[in-house]
Amino acid sequence: MTYQRILGFAALPALLALMGGCYTVSLNSLVGDKDAVSEPAIVGTWQETDGSGRLVVRATGPAEYEISDPENKNDEPLRMRLIRIHGELLADLSPRKERDSFIAAHVLYRVRVVGDYLHVAEFNSKWLREQITLPGGEAHAVLEGSDGVVLTGSTAELQRVVGRFVNTPLAFEDEASWTRERKQE
Repeated sequence: MTYQRILGFAALPALLALMGGCYTVSLNSLVGDKDAVSEPAIVGTWQETDGSGRLVVRATGPAEYEISDPENKNDEPLRMRLIRIHGELLADLSPRKERDSFIAAHVLYRVRVVGDYLHVAEFNSKWLREQITLPGGEAHAVLEGSDGVVLTGSTAELQRVVGRFVNTPLAFEDEASWTRERKQE
């Protein structure tokens, strides 16, 4: 899961809808101002264990972070806010700068920091789609011809939906692992 893939999901939801495929985006943030948590262990430079990418995470406020790709100076950094739901740390990524031509979508990930390892997993959109298309399901849009899900509920509704699934192993897929880069001395 490269930074470009993360950035593409957060910045181009309309393009994703046209492309089809698997993705889960939200029109609203999962993290309310009072819900944001700080996780100092996430700050640093991370190398994907398969060598395919690097991430830099830096704190920009008490419970707000910026995530960027040090290899690509043309990419805009993303805003990242964290929340704990039922013991799981979740990240909400969105563009730092709003643009008139794009809807600022939010992309949600499960995040685990274990020592010098960062594990990031995407929501399994096919599985989630099956769970929320039941009558009386959550506020969402399922796009025909794709396995994508666009969550349209409020922050409180999103937290309720995610809370139902966050401890279900099938709810997540494509976990990527990153290793903290140590400074040379």
